[in-house]
Amino acid sequence: MAGNNRKKTANKSNRKSSKSRTSTKKAVVKKTGTRRSSRNKQVEVEREGFLSENKYELLFIFTSVISIVLLLSNFNLVGPVGRGINSFLFGCIGVIKWIFPFYVFFASIFLCWLM
Repeated sequence: MAGNNRKKTANKSNRKSSKSRTSTKKAVVKKTGTRRSSRNKQVEVEREGFLSENKYELLFIFTSVISIVLLLSNFNLVGPVGRGINSFLFGCIGVIKWIFPFYVFFASIFLCWLM
C-alpha cells in the first residue's frame, strides 16, 4: 500500500511539471506571434503610406469622373445608363440637374484644396 501512495504522489508532481511545460510553450508561441504581427504592421504602414500620400488626388480624380458622367448624362451621351441617371436626377432635384455636375466638380476641388 505504501507503494501505491508513492505512485500517486509521483503522478501529481508529473502533472504539475507537465502544466508548467505547456505554459512555457504557450509563452513561446505568444512571443513568435508578436514578431509576426510587428512585421505585418510594417507592411501595413508601407501600404498606408501610398494611400495617405495619394488619397486626395484619387478622391479628386474619382469625383471628377463622376461629374463628367453626370454632365454627359444631361445630354444623353452616356447611353442607357446616362438616361437612367438623367431621369433619376431630374426626379430628385429637378432642373438643378444642369448645375449639379459643376457643383460636384467644384466641391471636389475645394475639398482637396482644403485638405
